[in-house]
Formats: sequence, C-alpha cells, structure tokens
Amino acid sequence: MNKKDSDNSLSKLFSFSFKDSVAIILSVLAFTVSVLSFYYSNIRTRDNLAARVIDMDSGLDSNNVQGLMAQIAFVNSGNRQAIVSTIGYSFQRPTSDTVTKSSYGAFGRNYHRIKPFPFILPPNEMRLVDFFIPCDQLFRRLSFVTPVFDSISNDTIYNFECALNFTSVDSRGEVHFINGPYIEAIEIDKEFITRFGPLNDTTKLNPYPLTTLHSN
Repeated sequence: MNKKDSDNSLSKLFSFSFKDSVAIILSVLAFTVSVLSFYYSNIRTRDNLAARVIDMDSGLDSNNVQGLMAQIAFVNSGNRQAIVSTIGYSFQRPTSDTVTKSSYGAFGRNYHRIKPFPFILPPNEMRLVDFFIPCDQLFRRLSFVTPVFDSISNDTIYNFECALNFTSVDSRGEVHFINGPYIEAIEIDKEFITRFGPLNDTTKLNPYPLTTLHSN
C-alpha cells in the first residue's frame, strides 16, 4: 500500500457525516445528563424544608374552645427525607404596644404527639396540615393586660400577635427549632375574638411569609 492509499484510508476512518456528528453529540449530552442526574440524586445531599401558612380562620374545636384554625403547607424541595417532629404557637403583645414584648413576654406551648405530628416528608413532596390554635390562654391572661379602646366596636379590646414554631430533623440527624415570625394580629374582648388578620397583607396571594425550617 502506497502513501496515498494509506492517507485515503485514514481520511475515511476519521471522516463523519453530519448525521454521525449529531448522533455523537447527542450521545455525549445524554451521558453528561445521566452523570449529573446521578450526582444530584444519589451523591449530593440537599436538605430544604419549608412551611407556609396558607389560611387562618376562627372557630371552635370539639371541646368548644375558641381559637384559630391554621392551614399549613410543608414543602420538602430537597433530595432527602425530612421529619417534622413538633409544632407550637406563641402569643405576644404587639411590639408597637405600650406594653412591650420584653416587659410582657411571650407565651404558648409546643405539641409533640398530636396528629399528624411527627411525620416524614419524602423528597420533592408537599403536605397540607390543619392545626388548631386554642386561644383560652389569651382569655385567662386578660386580667393582666391593659385593654385599648376600639372606636369601631365602641368597646375595650385586647391586642395580641400570634406565631408558629416548628421542630424538624434533617437527613444528617440534626434537630432544628425555628421560631416563625409573628403573622397574625388578634383583637379580642373578654369573651370572643372580634377581629384577626395577617400582619403584613401586602399581597392577596401570599399574605403569610415562607418559613425555612432547615436548609443546606
């Protein structure tokens, strides 16, 4: 075989048609996507659990206790399971009130074994939970609180703010306790809740903030 025949053979060996080139490029891209998908799904650990209050309404529970019914969405956008172990609530006087938070303090309680808590939330899933917040503690504390005069109801009322707190566990077994922001303003008289609503209702779609429970 002379040099010319050898060069022609090499040229044929390394010459690709447009169709062959496209097929090779697509194969390389598919392989790259598969490797990245495997890495993000099985090797890289990403914990990201959040909660948002969807809605609140006043009402009575089965024991005729007046309170607030909160509908809460838990969202696990990470690639590992997450545990929501407890939920709680707290009340305080408004920070703009003459009775400041530091002098009055906050009060409430945590729930450890009420349905559906604790529960495991798989990766990339959401769960909607109803949670009742009893306001009987508010009524018991009215004698220690200075009321304000309300020109709308022509009566004296008591102002409070409500917040939720959460305890969660990430995929590494670390426990996270998050005090959520105060989200609900409550006005009550001596017997009934008169008015309540979001503190910062800047948008009708998401009046309540998204609270990150744990993330890495």
